[in-house]
Amino acid sequence: MLGHTPADAAKENEAAATCTEKGGYDSVVYCTVCHEKLSSEHTEIDALGHDFGEWTVSTPATCTEKGEETRSCARCDAKETREIAALGHTPGEAVKENEVAATCTEKGGYDSIVYCAVCHAELSREHTEIDALGHDFGEWTVTKEPTCTEKGEETRTCSRCYAKETRETAALGHDYAAVVTAPTCTEKGFTIYTCSHCGDSYVADYVDALGHDFGEWAVTKEPTCTEKGEESRTCSRCGEKETREIDALGHDYVAVVTAPTCTEKGFTTYTCSRCGDSYVADYVDALGHDFGEWTVTKEPTCTEKGEESRTCSRCGEKEAREIDALGHDYVSIVTAPTCTEKGFTTYNCSRCGDSYVADYVDALGHTPGEAVKENEVAATCTEQGGYDSVVYCTVCHAELSREHSELPALGHEWSEWTVTRPASCTEAGEESRLCARCLEAESRAIEAPGHDWGEPSYEWAEDLSSCTATRVCKRDESYIETETVAVTSEITLEPTVDAEGERTYTATFENPAFQTQTRTEAIDKLEPPAPVNPFVDVEESKFYYDAVLWALNAEPQITAGTSETKFSPNAGCTRAQVVTFLWRAAGCPEATGANNPFTDVTGGYYYDAVLWAVEQGITSGTSATKFSPGATCTRGQIVTFLWRFEGEPIATSANNPFTDVQSTAYYYKAVLWAAEAGVTSGTSATKFSPNATCTRAQVVTFLYRACAE
Repeated sequence: MLGHTPADAAKENEAAATCTEKGGYDSVVYCTVCHEKLSSEHTEIDALGHDFGEWTVSTPATCTEKGEETRSCARCDAKETREIAALGHTPGEAVKENEVAATCTEKGGYDSIVYCAVCHAELSREHTEIDALGHDFGEWTVTKEPTCTEKGEETRTCSRCYAKETRETAALGHDYAAVVTAPTCTEKGFTIYTCSHCGDSYVADYVDALGHDFGEWAVTKEPTCTEKGEESRTCSRCGEKETREIDALGHDYVAVVTAPTCTEKGFTTYTCSRCGDSYVADYVDALGHDFGEWTVTKEPTCTEKGEESRTCSRCGEKEAREIDALGHDYVSIVTAPTCTEKGFTTYNCSRCGDSYVADYVDALGHTPGEAVKENEVAATCTEQGGYDSVVYCTVCHAELSREHSELPALGHEWSEWTVTRPASCTEAGEESRLCARCLEAESRAIEAPGHDWGEPSYEWAEDLSSCTATRVCKRDESYIETETVAVTSEITLEPTVDAEGERTYTATFENPAFQTQTRTEAIDKLEPPAPVNPFVDVEESKFYYDAVLWALNAEPQITAGTSETKFSPNAGCTRAQVVTFLWRAAGCPEATGANNPFTDVTGGYYYDAVLWAVEQGITSGTSATKFSPGATCTRGQIVTFLWRFEGEPIATSANNPFTDVQSTAYYYKAVLWAAEAGVTSGTSATKFSPNATCTRAQVVTFLYRACAE
């Protein structure tokens, strides 16, 4: 029989899928010869899902009201609606209302109001007060000259309201000369300051003791295996000695190995090469005997035991054991039974001739033989076969029994499936197999596996105007999906004068296999606005021009002018003004202590600055209870204040070009540092003029060069 020959599967009962309903079809296989249906398999097709278009605004959103947008399916006209969030107010620029100008003594103010730029609703209102302008006093005029210990007096007049103000000027203060006592290994150094005018004296500028300058360690007692040693060193300046222990060396053991024997353990003896200390360890088990093969020394018989022995190859020790008796080796002679006579067996030993009779067998009667097949018909792949099983007597050949057995059809002996048409990613393939007995053939479809996409890659245009996404099938690299989209950009961080901004580029793809990509690039900082010079007495050609504008525009402000249009660069700078300038340059820090020893510092703009400067060691008072905030500062005092403010750095060169700056002067190190650092130079090639009044222009220039450049 040929068997059925399957044709290619055909689709029947096909129903197309819709957006919301599944489709499907029956894959039916018929025999190409007799057209009998051989198999039927139903395949479902998933619902397509809606193919929604772009969202379309149906009701625009306002500042406070939500909007709405819709989209429709291109296949079934189904609609989908979603809300658009209210836009929120868009604040416009703040505008001033109800503005009142400030006077010298009365505050002014205005309301800053922000309206929505779209619906003009008032979003915020904040009242800002403008401090009273304060008096615009002119230059101070000296009405009483100060002395070393007596205060002076000066007055000034407001240019707006003509109010007058009088203030004391500090006594000039002592002109101290310094005598330095150098530190030793264990004692601090210090400086004694003595006024050259009145002899007033105080001790300051303590220097930590130098500490010992010890030399190399030298061994004074050698260590042994178990005893510590000792070493010492000596200070090169004062001769003081210092001693410390040296760790014991520990034993340096040498190992001697004693090998194991057949019956005795092995071991290792460890002996110190330095002190002879010894111990035994590392035991190794005895080897045991290494016996050779067994050798027969007495042959066994049928009824007597024998003997065999073996010898250790290392120590010669012998070991013996018995060999079991061989037992009789009987040979049997069988006398067969007949239908009526018993049978029996005679057993004779082949070695010693011993004999006996046993194993009697009853008369056979009929003796069935092996069943034999008759009337045999072979089974095929599709047809049954069969045969008769017949048993005859082996003596008289009489038929004793007959039984018919059926053989089932063998079924096809199929070979392995062989691909006759390979499947591609999108097209089904085919495979077939052949029966080895009847050569009948069978085929079936190989389902298309679909694409096995690799990870997408993304390539940005050089100008970031577009981005291309690509993915390639790992099974067949000829299958490539690509999509190029235009890139949108927005500023996600606005640049400022102090920090860069950021622009973000976004590429959004329609293909859901491609993820949205972003790139960022920095936006340059904004250029700071050019400083405006409000002062008519500060010309651009002057050495102090940049320093004055820096001090005016610094955050916090170092100093303003003496009026809105005057800086008074040649006016002297007081002690209160200098420490305030330094305090502001440091960021207006608070003093950690609240103690104020000065009776002439009870308030004012310089109060916090004075407490901070004294706490930091930048300056002290002119006495235990006086700070003299109105005293005019000299060039030597200013560079000393600034030097201490910078942490008292030491000039790398000891060269001093100034004949009026002695090494014993309190400002000596400060002047050398200031000249080397470019903070200031002398008033000539050989003069520094440390006792000359330091002007406002010079002070802000010194600060600018030390802190800003």
